[in-house]
Amino acid sequence: GYALDILDSTSPQLNITSSSSDDTAKYAHITCGHYHNSEEPMTMMEGRSDGSNNYTRIGGGRSEGNSTNIIEFYTGANDATTGGTKRMYIDANGKVFIDQNATNSYALEIDHEGDAYNALHIDASALTTGSGLHIYSNANRTADYPLVELQDDNASSSGYGLKIRCDGDGDFIRGMNGTTVKWVVENDGKMGIGTASPDKLLHLSGSAT
Repeated sequence: GYALDILDSTSPQLNITSSSSDDTAKYAHITCGHYHNSEEPMTMMEGRSDGSNNYTRIGGGRSEGNSTNIIEFYTGANDATTGGTKRMYIDANGKVFIDQNATNSYALEIDHEGDAYNALHIDASALTTGSGLHIYSNANRTADYPLVELQDDNASSSGYGLKIRCDGDGDFIRGMNGTTVKWVVENDGKMGIGTASPDKLLHLSGSAT
């Protein structure tokens, strides 16, 4: 049996609130007892409605409870699976791991298995300014640690290492130092080194020392 079993056709079956007064900020705080009895309980979830926004906070948000330092997400193979399989978790440093149980050095790791076409798909169709994907770093990295690394470790693979498709009039790719274009590949196949406007298949401009 259960310590508490609510059987009622009315929805919602359970409503938790800090006040019943009208036009008053209300919250609900669901906790779990801490391992150490001297500590505040662990916050699992908090709901809050303050007249401007309705919040659902997972794992923290209130000083009356200790925050959660690992949040895990599980799914089952069907509707009769107990326990389930860990599919995603967020660690204490804010790193997100998807389908990855072993701790590693990636802020986000997607362990892609199955027959789906893309492991990660970003649809930026509504984006007219900015970047569909922006990777930023201000760290003093050494030469052995690039900002972006593509690696195909299958010796039998015949797929592309990198494919770029632009159906419009924009350049395929630009290499820049600050705001200065150092080399460019245009959509008609012309490549310019030292110029942003190549007029030949390969256009070299400037001098090298």
